[in-house]
Amino acid sequence: MRNPIDPPETGESNRLSAEDSSTAARTRQNHRSAVDGDVKILASGARVALFGKVGGRGVHVIGQVVAARILGAEIFGLYALGWTILRIATKLGPLGLDQAAVRFGAGYWQEHKAALRSLLRRSLGLALLSGILLGGGLVFGAPMLATRIFGKPDLEVVFRVFGVALPLAILLRVTASATRASQLVKSAVLSEDIGQPAAFLMIATPWLLLGGGLSGALWSMTVSFALALGLATVLLKLLLSPLQTDRPAPELPLRKILAFSLPASLSGTFVMLLVWADRLMIGLLRPAADIGVYQAASQSAILFAVILGAFASIFPPQIARLYHAGETRRVEQLYRVSTKWGLYLSIPAFLVIFFESRNLLALIFGPEFTRGWVALLILTVGQLGNVATGGASQLLTMTGYQTSWLIMSSSALTANLALNLLLIPQFGIEGAATASALSLTGLFLAAVVRARKVLRMWPYDARYLKGLLAVACAAAAMAAIHAALPANPLARVTIGAVVATGAFFLPLVLLGLDPEDEQIRRLVGSLWRRTRT
Repeated sequence: MRNPIDPPETGESNRLSAEDSSTAARTRQNHRSAVDGDVKILASGARVALFGKVGGRGVHVIGQVVAARILGAEIFGLYALGWTILRIATKLGPLGLDQAAVRFGAGYWQEHKAALRSLLRRSLGLALLSGILLGGGLVFGAPMLATRIFGKPDLEVVFRVFGVALPLAILLRVTASATRASQLVKSAVLSEDIGQPAAFLMIATPWLLLGGGLSGALWSMTVSFALALGLATVLLKLLLSPLQTDRPAPELPLRKILAFSLPASLSGTFVMLLVWADRLMIGLLRPAADIGVYQAASQSAILFAVILGAFASIFPPQIARLYHAGETRRVEQLYRVSTKWGLYLSIPAFLVIFFESRNLLALIFGPEFTRGWVALLILTVGQLGNVATGGASQLLTMTGYQTSWLIMSSSALTANLALNLLLIPQFGIEGAATASALSLTGLFLAAVVRARKVLRMWPYDARYLKGLLAVACAAAAMAAIHAALPANPLARVTIGAVVATGAFFLPLVLLGLDPEDEQIRRLVGSLWRRTRT
């Protein structure tokens, strides 16, 4: 009889080794299947969000074009400046409760209905209080802001009306975000991304055509927020009503919610200021017409933010759920896949803007705005750098490193303001674009490095080599046809878009798509079919 402490005999050793190998193989297969499921959820959510954000952003841009063409560059510049302050306040006003609803709500969904409802009630109540205080401050502070700070008395009516809109916009942001805790993004897309800009376009167009002027545009925006908020509230109730399981869960202390949400809110506000501060600084240092031209340029570069936003709609709740469960390897795979997909979708648009920025502005906004083509080019380079870093900021925030992200974003904002003060007086709107591009790129590169240090996660691997080759092919094709294109802006932009897209994706297909890229192929195919119809 063999002693229990003796090593196993050869046959038994081989059997144990085979069992270990089989177990390891099953573990790898289970991990691969889980990652495939995560990628499908990411692709499905990103597809819905991208359709919604592209469609919503398209409707928003149409509304901006209508306002710009009817109001003219100077009055449109006043509207754009007020819109900028409204957007910044809408980011700060929720106090990060929109992100808290996703961060904690994703863990409560389906299983802890009472705790989920309590979280949402407190989040919405605090957001409403914040919105009323900020909106009231904007209404009563309008004369001082318009005359003493910006030196433009006509801005007073802009600030007063948008002060009324602010509580509605803040509640819309939190309510729409709450629906994303379910990892279903349709409700947020329908209400915030599509519903609000569509309502503005339908209300503002006839009002402006009938001579409503600046006041008509402002009140149209306010009513559109009210309508979108009503839609978001109905959709949230529909999502919550079928929930049956209510396992007991301790109610989150308000202190814990705010410990997450306030740093997240501040860092989100700082990032928003990075994107929008250039317009504020131009408003302080340059004529109103320059604000209008710069707004047109920045709207043309917004597609990259739309692409990032599509992944940001579904990526954070996935991170929150998987990281809480200890599935860090699956989080890293999603990080890499989402970053690569963002770049793949952005490269054709970047090449079109790089070669046809002047014609793009002429086509969309009219000849009066074409002098912003250099600013558009600079902003596009900065936005591509943003896309190339993927969801590093959401990764840090949803894994508990929101304070690190706060420190980095505040430092980047300080650098941005200093660069704007230095460059705008000498270089005008091109200086503002340079300040924005440098600070944004620096911030998100720092986020990637920080995520690598504290989480041991990196978004890049050898799979990007095929993408670099495809970029080279597409750039060469665009350079080759650039001189031969007709003078018509519509023809140049359309032909450029077809060539850039085909010349980028064809080499990827010929070199062989990675397994997960089948999802992005379907997404691009869906976009193409929607475009044709």
